[in-house]
Amino acid sequence: MTNIPIKFEDGVDSAGVLNLEAVSPATVPNGFYRSTSESIVMGNNGTVRYTNGLTGAHTWFDNANTTLASISNAGTLVLGNSGAQQHSIRSGINSNYALKLSSESATGPRHILMDFPNLSTGTVISMLWTDGADGNCGSISVNTDANTTSFTTTSDMRLKTDLGSWSGIDLISGIIPRKYERDCDKGVVEYGYFAQELHEVVPQAVFVGDEDLTVEGAVPWGIDYGKVTAITVKAIQEQQAIIETLLARIEALESK
Repeated sequence: MTNIPIKFEDGVDSAGVLNLEAVSPATVPNGFYRSTSESIVMGNNGTVRYTNGLTGAHTWFDNANTTLASISNAGTLVLGNSGAQQHSIRSGINSNYALKLSSESATGPRHILMDFPNLSTGTVISMLWTDGADGNCGSISVNTDANTTSFTTTSDMRLKTDLGSWSGIDLISGIIPRKYERDCDKGVVEYGYFAQELHEVVPQAVFVGDEDLTVEGAVPWGIDYGKVTAITVKAIQEQQAIIETLLARIEALESK
């Protein structure tokens, strides 16, 4: 026996009879239907529909049959259609992480794995960022013994290639420290750098934002101050070597 999709329209006809008729999933008006795949779709003037298939998946569509969101039988919530517009949330990933947030990109998915530790002692990674190949990019760890939080970025020497010697003093000399106040926080003095100026010397420490901040959603330039630390340490080491050389020369002159 062949199942035929049926539809319950809003209201009844003039004789008081509830209308049932075959419908196509692409033309669902206000009401719902049951299809041959055992799905149920509810529409709202053809603009929003909801399906529940035998697999346990649930999908929401717009009136152009574009997928807006879905929940799989594994419990994954997917927002958006596909490609760069798709984002997903899933719980119960494994024994280490309770929640996984994913976002598609041109080079593959990006993930954030989250845990909500219930520890009275010890350290655990509470949030982990991964790249499209599931490589570890960085994490936030919680130390319940010290009641502290640590922010780390991947820095394993096995993942790096040493490019040789360089001058910290030369780089530091080009960096301009600034004393300033923020336009949104007048009267509060801060010390730091201007992103556009730092970009000329240490571009890898700067996030290049939008040029026109008056545009809605525009992102300002930013600085990762941690990427300036190694340059500062190198410059101090070089200066210390110079100081020690000069002290040795002074001692040699004074001993004559």
